[in-house]
Amino acid sequence: MGIRKDLISSSMVVAMWSAMSKVSGLIRDALVAFFLGTSGAADALYLAFQLPNLFRRFYGDGAFSSVLVPELSLISDEDNRNAFLSRIFLVMGSVGAVLTFLIVLFSGPLVTVLFPGTVHEAAILAKVVTLLRFMSAYLFFASLAMVCRGMFESAKIFSVSAATFLLFNLTIIALLVFFRGYFDDPARAFAVGVALGGAIQFFTHLFFLRRISFRFTLKKEDAVSVRPLFRRAIPIMLAMGVFQLNMLVGRGAASFLSTGQVSSLDYASRIIEIVMGLAVLPLAATLLPHVSQMAVSGDTRTAETLTWFSLKLITIITIPATVGLCLLSRPIAALLFQRGQFGIQSTILTADALFFFALGLLFLGVFKVLAQVSFSFHDTALPFRAAGVAFTANLAFCIVLSGPMANRGIALSATLGALVGMCVLVAGIGRHLKLPWGNLAATFLRSAVAAGIMVGGILLLANRVTGKFRVLLLIGAGIILYALALSVLMMGEWKEIAAVIGGRRKP
Repeated sequence: MGIRKDLISSSMVVAMWSAMSKVSGLIRDALVAFFLGTSGAADALYLAFQLPNLFRRFYGDGAFSSVLVPELSLISDEDNRNAFLSRIFLVMGSVGAVLTFLIVLFSGPLVTVLFPGTVHEAAILAKVVTLLRFMSAYLFFASLAMVCRGMFESAKIFSVSAATFLLFNLTIIALLVFFRGYFDDPARAFAVGVALGGAIQFFTHLFFLRRISFRFTLKKEDAVSVRPLFRRAIPIMLAMGVFQLNMLVGRGAASFLSTGQVSSLDYASRIIEIVMGLAVLPLAATLLPHVSQMAVSGDTRTAETLTWFSLKLITIITIPATVGLCLLSRPIAALLFQRGQFGIQSTILTADALFFFALGLLFLGVFKVLAQVSFSFHDTALPFRAAGVAFTANLAFCIVLSGPMANRGIALSATLGALVGMCVLVAGIGRHLKLPWGNLAATFLRSAVAAGIMVGGILLLANRVTGKFRVLLLIGAGIILYALALSVLMMGEWKEIAAVIGGRRKP
């Protein structure tokens, strides 16, 4: 079996679980939209969720795995490996416990620093503080789950970690649907669900740990020192979590705006997360252990082939997704959320943010892939520098654009930050791999032309299709048109991709 076939197979497994997770996450947010709409209570809930969500992204995007997997690939002795992982468990558990304690103790000052606009709304500030305290336990469980994910991915077992996100969302859904009567309001039920869902994620990993023959030990040897790993982990986690940090900055800016701006950004970002979860994150997560092995063995030629192939797939998928989301942003937001307390004005706010978030899909995808490749070569400086530049750019754009453009300016700032960060990675990745950027540009142009044909077809059908699920028919027709157009424009490359997926071709 070729390495690209292995990559595709692993990605499809993760994508399957990710699809179910993203759908459950959409249902979760649709329930919040139904109960709270874009009210002040919804804004408070999503502000409180930002910090736990940052850790959820560290875990979900494989930030800690990005440093742990390459490190584990260098340890062949099983005893040293178990001792190494045991120490990491102790450190991460301690860090998570301390953070949870500090948040419970100092949540008031923390909220005023992160979301200064809440200072002017005493009721919102108090609600955010209360909800954050309920959610804080998630940081402890997520810290431990990060270690488990790295262990499983090092063994090329991707389904366990991917499945836990489904369990996390199902836990919150259960609290909202069946147990919200036991709480003062749905927001508090959501907050308790976050903490409980985190515990379920961690204990699910523990249940399956026997599959990788791990046993906890307190063996002490120089060979199992974890200090170098954590020195590398901090910049890596900041690099991988930069876009969630940008979301945090954006919510801080939105806290100064009118009611509904914060929650509309979160509803829009949920739609973007679905696309990322299906198209980008599975590929980026499964790419890391494969390229790590090649980096250790010095097989840079195969690493170049695999990276280029991944970037091609990212381009082919994100271009039509961007065009489709921009073209159909309002009907998509209406279909997914417009019911209960979520009215027409909430739909307009969400669609405005979705349009500008969607423009950054390709930039996010390329950033994720190239960051993972850099980590595979034990290079933390390049992604960290790219993340720092992206964060600074996003902050500057937020300051300039959030006033005149409201939530649209915050979404556009995130997109521009992603573009700047991607450019830094593209400029620096040549120190490890020589990638055929000209070929990738040709793939981009062909994908853009196919997407243009897709738009033409959707516009022709738009006035001829009616009904409640009109947008789904338009999306389906667009996908078919895009696939047909691309199969003609990329005949040779299309056959190559099909051959790799079918296992008929090796690199």
